[in-house]
Amino acid sequence: MNAVDMDIDYDASEESSFFCLPEELNCRLDQTINDNDIVKMSAAYQKCISYSWREFAELHLKISHGVVENIVADQEGRSLRIREMFRRWKESNPDGKTPNDLIEILDNARLVGIKQHWFSDYIPNKRALDKFIDDRVTEFGRKAELNFNPEQFTKFLYKLGVQDKEDFVKTRSPNNIFKQRLDILHIWENRVGFMEATLEKLNQCIEEVLVPNERGEPLRQLTNEESANRRPFMVRPTAGSRISVCQGCRQKFDHMHDRLVVAHWEEVTYKNREGLVVNEWTNGHYHLSMDCIRVKWQNFQGKLNAVKGVLFSKEKKFLRKKGFELEKLYG
Repeated sequence: MNAVDMDIDYDASEESSFFCLPEELNCRLDQTINDNDIVKMSAAYQKCISYSWREFAELHLKISHGVVENIVADQEGRSLRIREMFRRWKESNPDGKTPNDLIEILDNARLVGIKQHWFSDYIPNKRALDKFIDDRVTEFGRKAELNFNPEQFTKFLYKLGVQDKEDFVKTRSPNNIFKQRLDILHIWENRVGFMEATLEKLNQCIEEVLVPNERGEPLRQLTNEESANRRPFMVRPTAGSRISVCQGCRQKFDHMHDRLVVAHWEEVTYKNREGLVVNEWTNGHYHLSMDCIRVKWQNFQGKLNAVKGVLFSKEKKFLRKKGFELEKLYG
């Protein structure tokens, strides 16, 4: 069997039955969430690698940094800290919080898969679900072992709509390419949910990246000029990243001021920790400035792409004010 053929698939209705809103929650969506719900949600969130629990607490649950530090001091281990995070969130409102409140937060955070994990924990008999999850983990491991070259892997990320997480997984597992790829697949699953992140879609994306192109020539590394024509310029937030120097003006980013930057897959020159000059194909980053980008890409016309959920009305208005045009949304 071809490496990109699908070995395992599930009927969509069976998969939906695992992860749909359970009746136990559906009948009390606007009632105060209980301790059992917190326990189940905490167990589901432990499967999340899209955010650290601290970042999620401050960014999406709106828990203050001081309270987060208190949780770290008072609780031992990630599991207890995550549970305490949700308990503090629940108690932040005198009337408590509801399942609807939590569902809305998870959807806004683009953690549909974690929400569905939470739902699935209310299934009385989970043997079929456990087999389904085990089979997916096995398949994800097989896909992570496929022979992508760097250009193919970045193209694969765009196909899945998770290209904004490339730096995140590289920082998380800098010396383990297999782990980086496995993390990407689980982030994709976290982001779009199990009903969308099907093995069929995954294999289709892999086939589109790994098979020869229409002229029968093997995929190859793009030249910088070709990359300018074929690689979109992406707008992305600086939060949670380690980007440091603009590839145009060569000045450092101010993460407090430069909340959005432009990323582009290209050949980047920099000095490594040993002071040696290195040329590497990776995401080059630019200030949100036409002048900075045109230092290297003179023909840049100001068209940017983005991942859904990154930009809101205020940010889109800011892009237009800076002379950019939002061309396409992924995900």
